[in-house]
Amino acid sequence: MSADDHSPKTPSQTAVTDAASLKKQLTKALPCNKHLHSAVQVQGYFGKAAQTIDLLQASAPSLPVEKILTLVDYAIKRLDKALRTIDDSGGYRFPIENTLKAMHIKCAGALPWEKSKLAKYLLDKMFGDDSDFYPEIPEDYAGALGSSGSDLFYLQLEKHWQSLPPYPVDGEWSEQYPYFRVQHVLAPYYKAKGEHDKLILMHHKTARTFADFERLCELCIELGELTQAEFWLNKLRRDDSDCDNSNPRILEIEVSLCVKQEQFNKALEGQWRLYCCEPTEYKMEVLLAIARRLEQYDAVRAKLQAYLEGMLSSPQNEGFTPKYSDALAGFYLYHERPEQALLVAQENRLTVSLLLKVARNNTQQPIAILPLFIRVAESVIGDKKKSSYKSAVKILEECAGFMHNLAHKAEYKKQLAVFRQTHKAKRNLMMYLDASSKIKALVA
Repeated sequence: MSADDHSPKTPSQTAVTDAASLKKQLTKALPCNKHLHSAVQVQGYFGKAAQTIDLLQASAPSLPVEKILTLVDYAIKRLDKALRTIDDSGGYRFPIENTLKAMHIKCAGALPWEKSKLAKYLLDKMFGDDSDFYPEIPEDYAGALGSSGSDLFYLQLEKHWQSLPPYPVDGEWSEQYPYFRVQHVLAPYYKAKGEHDKLILMHHKTARTFADFERLCELCIELGELTQAEFWLNKLRRDDSDCDNSNPRILEIEVSLCVKQEQFNKALEGQWRLYCCEPTEYKMEVLLAIARRLEQYDAVRAKLQAYLEGMLSSPQNEGFTPKYSDALAGFYLYHERPEQALLVAQENRLTVSLLLKVARNNTQQPIAILPLFIRVAESVIGDKKKSSYKSAVKILEECAGFMHNLAHKAEYKKQLAVFRQTHKAKRNLMMYLDASSKIKALVA
């Protein structure tokens, strides 16, 4: 390897030309079974080890690349074993780990090996016990492998996948992990190559649970393999424990498939059922997008508004608020009708995040939104933590920024006084309020 490949030597990095000596120094620098837990101990351990890793890096130009590669592999193995009894939650190993990774990539690029040998070597490292300490394989070795080497690597990986026995459903994680490790690398390769059948078969090999087949069905839809998607969807229906076609996840997949098949009327019907079960903004957006494809946007929007207003006003749904009040306020905000969202917020309970969103969308009505900000602050201080008190004060400070004239300021001062009286026993909250220059300037 050329000297240009590495950092300049310092006086403490005198090159060593004896590989055996370097290996001994690495063994001494990365002792195992140390059982270190304090930050001071761990920092000291890796601080000393770094000196030897720097020496290894400085010695690289003076040794054959294959010997340096062997030493880097050895250092990674020692690092892996050492960390089994060291608590490095502070990340003191990272400078060493990053140096070894960089050296390994450079070594791989300088090896005088056939591409097939390099591919086999990297495949072995990918499945080694210390694989977490290597760069991403094969992505980070694209330069070393080249186009032909990458093809050989994936070919060998594909053969390895095909040689794996049936997926051990009840096996330990250590038995199942190799399957997912291969999938993680092969899946994007198959997708990029357009080899959809191989990609689907690969996921089928490890699919055992209901959730697995859900993902397999969604994958088929994503790839445009709609016949296969229909096949797996029918399996989901057969395996569904509810047996009444009410499973929301199955219904979501049916809607996605119908959209892909351009069966928009059926998709609209399914999405409406999903929205009625859980009236979220995302489900509303999907519903309206389907309606637009059918040129029924205005009709569906009106139907949504009527449905939400009816559900919110129905006495039998009182226990479900803020489910419907959130949905209706969100509906109005989505359609740029903030004043109506404000009316919903004034008359109903909303989740804190939506309550704040409504307030921020109605800043042209300072006195009307003041109670909303107070409600948000009341909710934030509920867990009685200092950080929550600080957050509540920030909310009140934000609200103060919207009070511009004397009437606004008088109302703010009045409602703040009630707030303070209610929470006067919370000394830390009172202290943070007293320390707020923005609030003091407004109520002075």
